[in-house]
Amino acid sequence: MLESRINVLSLPFILDGGLTEEEIRRIQGMRARVPFAVVGSNTVITSASGKKIRARSYPWGVVEVDNLEHNDFSALRHLLLTVHMQDLLETTHLKHYEAYRFNKLSGIAQMSHFVTRDGKDPMLLMEAEKREHESKMLKMEKEMEAVFEKKVNK
Repeated sequence: MLESRINVLSLPFILDGGLTEEEIRRIQGMRARVPFAVVGSNTVITSASGKKIRARSYPWGVVEVDNLEHNDFSALRHLLLTVHMQDLLETTHLKHYEAYRFNKLSGIAQMSHFVTRDGKDPMLLMEAEKREHESKMLKMEKEMEAVFEKKVNK
């Protein structure tokens, strides 16, 4: 798999407590099937015994979708949806969603650090304008106080 650069899901070896020895052996047997050979089909055919089964017909024979002797789909489905669902949810949330969020927020932060035509940083310009505005407000406040004092002391 490494030579072909095929990514293979590594299933954690820690199993939740409360499993019987038989369940653990069954899960280990399913893990031993990696890489899974999966065949899917939505076709229902009637077997020789008259039983309806999901299967795919080929010139050389029939592959039953839910038969572990023909197909690993049942093992893969059981491992993903029953045994390792919580691990997949946590990996998706902690790794993939957080990586996406980090990349998006990094892009926003990088875009906010642009330079204007005159080569000045807009954030520094905003800070300078804020200080200038505050000094004007302080000056106006002092002038208003002086006018008020003048009128009161008359």
